[in-house]
Amino acid sequence: MTDFAPVALLTDESLVLVARKDFPADNLQQFIAYTKANQDKLHYASSGVGGSNHLACMLFNSAIGVEVTHVPYRNVVQGLQDVMAGRIDYDCPSLPLALPQIAAKSIKPIAILSKNGSSRFCRSFRPQTSRG
Repeated sequence: MTDFAPVALLTDESLVLVARKDFPADNLQQFIAYTKANQDKLHYASSGVGGSNHLACMLFNSAIGVEVTHVPYRNVVQGLQDVMAGRIDYDCPSLPLALPQIAAKSIKPIAILSKNGSSRFCRSFRPQTSRG
């Protein structure tokens, strides 16, 4: 490790925890409680071992103290399609990939998995208020 030094940040990808649309939790606290109580029945998708969404879900699962069955796919789109179809319980895809499905209500957003969140996501899904 001492032979290498970072020279540039190549990417900064915001990931989002999403669940199937009928998942019985609507926020992070409910998601954690439900996942802890049902971890032996749940499955999460990834684009394969070592991919960014696999590592994000694995780190999240570890942080909340659960062991959920990992289902690796050849790519992130296949896993997300199975979340949309209700065959997989949750995934941690990149925010740009998930936004169209969130907007279409094909999947349920639970939490941004980023230290700073995402202002674009917050603007896109902020409740609209009427002014009059």
